[in-house]
Amino acid sequence: MSEPEIKAVLSKINWDTPLSTDDLYLVFTEAKQQIGGIDKKWLYTRILNSFNWYTVMKIIPREEWPYLLSDKIIDNLFPRQLRNKYKHVRSALFE
Repeated sequence: MSEPEIKAVLSKINWDTPLSTDDLYLVFTEAKQQIGGIDKKWLYTRILNSFNWYTVMKIIPREEWPYLLSDKIIDNLFPRQLRNKYKHVRSALFE
């Protein structure tokens, strides 16, 4: 996805933070490790909670999927059914 497309997606998950979409993009691209308590773990959790898997696949580069589908991220998802769904996705992709 292009930078404007990614920023459009990030703007949809940024409804409750004081950060700009540009700040989230810096964390997303790892130009910054963390800004105001928002880190990549927070972004990935919010993306998985907010979008379907097909949208997630477009946003997150494939080489990031092992981290995206790690327990560190999945354990923060809500509701439990969503956690279970992404555990099944992980097992289908990596096991």
